[in-house]
Amino acid sequence: MLHRFSKNVLVLLALVGLFSSCDKDKDAESATSITILGSDYANFVKVGSKATYKTLDNSKINSFPVTGENQVWDLKAYEMSNATTLTNRDNLPVPSGTSFTSATFVRTQQSEFISDFTFTEFYEMSDEGYYRIGIKVDAGTANLGNGITLTSTGDENPLTPKDLRFKFPMTYNTVNNNEAVLREGYKLTAPALGLSNAPVERKLTYPTKSEVVGWGKVLLPQGAITASTEVLVVKSTETVIANYFLNGNTAPAALLGGLGLIENEKNTNIFYYFISKEFGIVADFVFEADENGNAIFPAIDATYTVSR
Repeated sequence: MLHRFSKNVLVLLALVGLFSSCDKDKDAESATSITILGSDYANFVKVGSKATYKTLDNSKINSFPVTGENQVWDLKAYEMSNATTLTNRDNLPVPSGTSFTSATFVRTQQSEFISDFTFTEFYEMSDEGYYRIGIKVDAGTANLGNGITLTSTGDENPLTPKDLRFKFPMTYNTVNNNEAVLREGYKLTAPALGLSNAPVERKLTYPTKSEVVGWGKVLLPQGAITASTEVLVVKSTETVIANYFLNGNTAPAALLGGLGLIENEKNTNIFYYFISKEFGIVADFVFEADENGNAIFPAIDATYTVSR
């Protein structure tokens, strides 16, 4: 009897040890950073894809997300009862005859530079990276007042080198720096300055630093595309520097001032993307930065993904 009891105890202890070992193995497995491949992200940036988002309470986001390994980010604390629902622009087929033959899709929108213009952005998705590769400002003429007109000839303008959005494979602690340059050509007529169809150029420089600063699990508000998922957190510091040229030379201050433009104007935003292998970007925070690149709190925008 005693021998059988001892034997049963030994079997029980062995089983407990086995299950304990399995739990430890499971814990060890979950405590491993994911790797996101280009083929994973390609599912979310193809022709016809579009995402719906809801806003988070950005006024409560007064610091950067915590960084590091095996973190948990609970974004439910920023949920809003009156959240705004947003839908991003359609990913449209690449038009025939374009010089951007490697483009995967395009997006169109109204220009923030001159609201009379619309433009098309060309994007490329590959195993190596997700890029913005060029822009075409649609042909047209904008009346800027006082007899001043600005005309776009509808040229396609490449970004050189390509404007890197995300580099793949994406893993914890990877860092990428990129500086793309875009040159847009126009014709300017300003009778008071003796200008008639004078060639002008807007040069935009995009220095960007992208860092994978954390990995772990994100918890999302009710109604999100998923309640929780494993993510990489990417910090992307994106700057735009604007320069203007007239007849190949820096545009005079009097002309720029009259048009409300500033030579060498610099604007920087800091983005934090929560990126899942299965769902793509599931949330993001956006912060403005001062002229020295330091973040201004709270965040100016924050959203989470509802559907794709």
